[in-house]
Amino acid sequence: DKFSDYCDFIVDTLALRAHVGPILAPIFADPSIVKIMHGADSDIPWLQRDFGIYVVNLFDTGRAARSLSLPSFGLAYLLSNYAGVVADKRHQLSDWRQRPIPDEMLAYARSDTHYLLDVYDKLLQNLDETEDVSIEEVL
Repeated sequence: DKFSDYCDFIVDTLALRAHVGPILAPIFADPSIVKIMHGADSDIPWLQRDFGIYVVNLFDTGRAARSLSLPSFGLAYLLSNYAGVVADKRHQLSDWRQRPIPDEMLAYARSDTHYLLDVYDKLLQNLDETEDVSIEEVL
């Protein structure tokens, strides 16, 4: 089984702003749950500032790619090489404040994270197989 065989959830943080922090903060703070993100350097400050969410036990796929000295650290590269998916970045800089969110933007949001667990799984294998890099370096 691949992780991408399971379902995805898209949370409208504008519509649910008052509920995001109280509901998700305990999950993000739980050290027994690995949180997987890509390039989380900009996500962490706004999660803390806007929602009071502090992330514990984070695996950043971009940081893992750097630690493994891969040819590229971008999500498009990782999706292509680890999940066999060509990333469509047309809506990366779209105006995400518009409501309702157009279907093509929802599809982009889903595709941007849908294979992240598969990428994580394969990066973890690479880290296990690499003697000079440890998993602790990317957590």
